[in-house]
Amino acid sequence: MVVIILAFSQAQAASTKGGVERIYPQDGTVYFRLKDEPCKSTQKNTYWSFSLSDETAKTWFAMLLAAASSGHVVKLGVEQCNPDINQSISYLYIDY
Repeated sequence: MVVIILAFSQAQAASTKGGVERIYPQDGTVYFRLKDEPCKSTQKNTYWSFSLSDETAKTWFAMLLAAASSGHVVKLGVEQCNPDINQSISYLYIDY
């Protein structure tokens, strides 16, 4: 049942992808931007983000660091794009 709910919530989310451009951890939250990603690559200087409050988020942080070092593309699930504000992500993954 949990897997079905998780899959449904991911299917409802929009997605975006790009190489890691900037990682900015502050006060238990990781803010980051992706290269050439249309939503946050604007003059607004806004970021995608997630809280480091659980083990999954700590894994996401490690994945961001690895992608930044290796040049791999990061894929995000997001509710929508709003270039005017910082926004939380729904999920993060990397294809190798």
